[in-house]
Amino acid sequence: VVSPGTEPVIDSVALVDFIKRRGDGVAKVKVHPAAGLTIGLDGQKMSEIGLIKEAGAVFFSNGDRPVEDAGVLRRAMQYASSFDALVASRPDTPALSRNTVMTAGAFAARLGLRGAPPEAEWIALERDLMLAETTGARLLADCISTGRSLKAVERARKSGVKVACSVAAYSLFFNELDVGDYLTYCKVQPPFRAEADRLALIDGLK
Repeated sequence: VVSPGTEPVIDSVALVDFIKRRGDGVAKVKVHPAAGLTIGLDGQKMSEIGLIKEAGAVFFSNGDRPVEDAGVLRRAMQYASSFDALVASRPDTPALSRNTVMTAGAFAARLGLRGAPPEAEWIALERDLMLAETTGARLLADCISTGRSLKAVERARKSGVKVACSVAAYSLFFNELDVGDYLTYCKVQPPFRAEADRLALIDGLK
């Protein structure tokens, strides 16, 4: 599945059609384009979801960027639900996570590093779940990283919300302590979380 976060952004019928035809013609694997939920992934104006889905997009995503404007996301979900299109949303609150380098906590404080609190994920996820419930949209909570987020998804599913979730592979293998002595290649988003979160995500995968 090709992420829409390319140059140019995959946010039009022409690009989706091009990728589908080129993939079918030359690739040795099956290639499926995911399309931008908003034009240019800027979170301001939703893309032509119906036409792009018809062209072959498998789901709609804003890539690694959350849609900060709840009104835009609500309209996009309403429109997507009428086409039974899957919307993938990264649960993050940039006001809390911007310019951070690891998860917030005692270890980050000892290292003197600015940490992203888990609330940045929880607040955005609860908003996305509420919008999915009220619009009837199919939602993929993309790259959750905490046990509390997993419980929120489970709760929503039990109440009838059409939601699934994904987790980054690294969240199953590493915790915040693996940042070690300022290992810069461990700066990821979402960040490595606490060991309890890692174990909860493994249980969720099982």
